[in-house]
This record gives sequence, structure tokens and C-alpha cells, in this order.
Amino acid sequence: MPRASLAAHARYLGLWDATQRLVVAPHEAAASLALDLALYEPVGRAARGIDRLAAPEPGSDAARVLAALREARLSLFRITGRHPEGGLWLAEMGSEDAVRLMDDTLSVIGAPGAAYVMRVAQTDPEFAITTGAVFPVDTALLDAVKRQPPPQQLRPTGEFAARLYRAALELDVFASGVPAARG
Repeated sequence: MPRASLAAHARYLGLWDATQRLVVAPHEAAASLALDLALYEPVGRAARGIDRLAAPEPGSDAARVLAALREARLSLFRITGRHPEGGLWLAEMGSEDAVRLMDDTLSVIGAPGAAYVMRVAQTDPEFAITTGAVFPVDTALLDAVKRQPPPQQLRPTGEFAARLYRAALELDVFASGVPAARG
């Protein structure tokens, strides 16, 4: 991923040490937010970090997963129930269309009706996975998003993600022991 992109996002999130020129995060979840932005949200005219990855052998499982990750979307989701064969049913806020989410941690602690911010990749027609950070969403978080200054040189989807992540760090939503970092 472009170092300049990582630095720009980490600066906005308050995780950049200008003297050492590196990301300084209080915990793994905070670092995963900066990495998520650097992978998925380009700064200026630069390409997204995920689009700079070398293409695996066409038709391979790795190629299928990378294609899904490139299409991953960050949104607000709610758990609509448990899938009888494992995982959860998940619906994007404002939609009734549910997808089966395979996430071991969220499957254990997530309750039907609970709302989360997460980036979801549809890796298979039958199910999706999370990538990046997962954290609970409530009205306090959404109000904090509105108070965040806009980041520079980001597209609208990137601006939403950056403001959301900055608000999550400001409110320390990760202190609750909620799942945060994802592979």
C-alpha cells in the first residue's frame, strides 16, 4: 500500500508520529483502522492499496477472494438472526436483504438486532466475511461522526469511513471488549 496514503490516513486518525514517521496506535484495533483506510480509500488520485496487489493465478481461490475483497463495502449492518449451520444473518441498515456472515467472534457475541460498523466482502454466493475492523454502532457514534472535520483529498465513501473511524477512536469503542481487529 502507498506509504503516503497510510501516513495521510493515520494523521487524520491521530495515529501518526511525525518525528518517527510511523503509525503509533494504542491498540491493534486502532492500527487496523489506519490499515483499512490505506487499503480501501485512496488519497487524491492514487490507486487504492488493495488494487496494487499482484493478481493471483486466474480462476484460483486466491483470485476469487482478492476480487471479493476489492468489492468489499463498509457500511452499518444489523444482525437479523443466527444461521442454523453456523454464522449469522446480516442485513445492511435500510435493507431487508440478508447475507450469511461467517465470523467466528461475532457469531459468539453478536445478538440479533445489534448494529455494527464493518467492511463486508461477498466471497461466495452463499456467504460473506468481514475484513478490517468491526465495532458497535449507536447514536453516540453517529453524532460523533457529524462533529469530525472532513479529511482532505478523499472521495465521499472514504470521507465517511475516515470520519466513522475517527469518531470510534474518540469514543474508544474498542474498550468494551467488542471484536475489533480482523485478518
